[in-house]
Parts: sequence; structure tokens; C-alpha cells
Amino acid sequence: MLKKDKEWILNIFKFRKSFPLITINSIGRHKITSPEYYWDGMKRPQDGTYCLFQYTISGNGEIKIDNNIYKIKKNEAFFIKIPSNHTYYLPKNTSWEVLYIEFSIETENLWKEIVNNNEKSQIFKFNPHSKFISLLWETFYAATNGEIDNVYKCSQYSYNLLFELLNQYYNTKKKNSSTIENIKKFIKKNYSKPISIEDISNFVNLSKFHLSRRFKEEVGISPGQYIIKIRLKNATDLLLNSNMNIEEISEKVGFSCGNYFSKAFKHKFKISPTEYRNYYKNYYKVSILSK
Repeated sequence: MLKKDKEWILNIFKFRKSFPLITINSIGRHKITSPEYYWDGMKRPQDGTYCLFQYTISGNGEIKIDNNIYKIKKNEAFFIKIPSNHTYYLPKNTSWEVLYIEFSIETENLWKEIVNNNEKSQIFKFNPHSKFISLLWETFYAATNGEIDNVYKCSQYSYNLLFELLNQYYNTKKKNSSTIENIKKFIKKNYSKPISIEDISNFVNLSKFHLSRRFKEEVGISPGQYIIKIRLKNATDLLLNSNMNIEEISEKVGFSCGNYFSKAFKHKFKISPTEYRNYYKNYYKVSILSK
């Protein structure tokens, strides 16, 4: 069944199953502009149980899962089970265009595996030219053009999508260690610039949430803390091996101002940059003279 208006194209499938099959319940494209758009995952008993994948084409929305709020921007998606503890909605003064699929409840085990491969996160980030996104659009147009006309085709499209997603994030999980090393290299190369977590996220094509959690698991500190660590390490070299003043060193290693640099330095080393310079420069002089 195809439903269509200016802001919404919805394809609904109600095929009879003679045995359990993963199928698509519905697939649609929706341009959301109403501030009344709000869904509570615990208050949809009439909808039954299913898994919802919702991908952002343009604009942004938000989803709250347990006590965490995530902004779902262009080329990002969430994949959730309904019912579960979540709400998703349109923030004020925004619009949100999405492509979404409701998968049948038989999807649940695959959904768990996909989320597990995504570091147990229900938030996903995609390259718009990836095979999965191509399949997503292919499925939408096949549905809209009436090509999904029996339960087996419906199931075939479902499995194609889910296994491609499973494969993509299985490979991502294997590559995580090399990804972390690439992040470290990126930070070491760009620490003197005003880099942000979003810059790193775009560089490695991972969501900020996924990136931060995985980095902390492997390195023991957050990406932001690692940036400060690298900046301070380079600052100590400049304090001892240059005649630059504190403000110049601060700017050279990427801090926004000398005051912030001094606070971060004292927090790390328990003495100020000036005290560090005076103490260790004198220490080296004494060491050299005594040899």
C-alpha cells in the first residue's frame, strides 16, 4: 500500500507469512517540520514490536536513549527496537528529512548483533556513497515503484540491507585498533590547530559518541584529553629549548589563550610553565657543568 502527500511517502506491506521471515513492515521518506513530531518508545502499544531504522537525509533531529541525548545529523541514523526506553523528536527551529524502515520482529537477533558490532551503540554514521546507503535507496524506490510485490521479495530486500549493515560494522569492529592509531596520528599532526572532536569524527567517519567511547576504551583517556596531552608535551620542549614567551608557546601548540594553557599546564605538572622553565633549565645547566 502506497500513501503519499507533499511531505510524506509511505509504503506499507502486509504480506501473509507461512513461516517466520524477516520482512519490511513499511518504508518511507518523511520531511518533518511540525514541532508536534514526538515519539515515545514506551507508549506505542498499538504498533506491536519491531525494529526501526531511521536515516537523516537533511536537517537534524534528536533521540534520547535512556538518559543520553544524541543529535542525528545528515548521513547519521538510529536503529532501535520498539518498544524500548527512548524518545525521538524534532528540535525547535529545525526541519528533518528522513528515510526510515520498520523491520518485522524477526529482525531482533540481527539487530542485537549489528548494535553489538557498533560498540553497543544504536547511533550510526554513514558514508553517503557506501553500499548500504545505495541499497537503502534501491529498496525505497523498489517499494515506491511497486516492485516488492510478494513476501519473498520483501524478505530478500530485508536480508540484503541487514546483512550489508552487519558486514559493514563487523569490518569496522576489526579495524578499530588501526582507526585509533590513525586518530593519534591525526592529532599529532594537527595539535597546533583548533581541532575538535567533530573534526576527528569526520576524518575517520565515525559518530562522535562511538569515537569517544572506543578511544577511551583503548587509550584510557578521551580524545580531548589526548589532544591536551600532546599539546603539553610539545609545550615542555618549547619551554626548555626556545626563547618564546608563554603566550607565544600557548599559540604555537594550539591553546586558545595563554591563561588556558597555564591552567592546563599547572593541572598536569603541579607547577606553572614559568616555574617549569626556570627549574628545569637551571637543572640542565647544573647537570652539564657537573659532567
